[in-house]
Amino acid sequence: MSEQPSLLDWQPVTKARKRGPETSKAAARKAMPWATPQCNALLLLISDASRGLTRADLITLSGVKESSACARLRDMQDGGIIEVRGIRPGPYGMDVQVYHITPKGEARAKVLRDMACK
Repeated sequence: MSEQPSLLDWQPVTKARKRGPETSKAAARKAMPWATPQCNALLLLISDASRGLTRADLITLSGVKESSACARLRDMQDGGIIEVRGIRPGPYGMDVQVYHITPKGEARAKVLRDMACK
């Protein structure tokens, strides 16, 4: 049995706060079509970075808006695709988290790259 379908079956969960207003729920529904492509783009960037990337790095490199990047990073952490490993000084002198890919994320990135080559 091939592992590829299960790696591609994972989808980010776009969700609004439980007690959030209806506008938040509508925005979460509206974000659904872009969530998976954004996750894939962020994942490939993290996969290529041996030292990991910060949220600011990812926003700059990907062009994904900060609010969307934060949600997608949380989705990928919840899915076991990326993890925070350490901190480093951020652009404003505050320590920031560094995101690294997990073995599960690396397998997904490989599938995505293989699909792009076909």
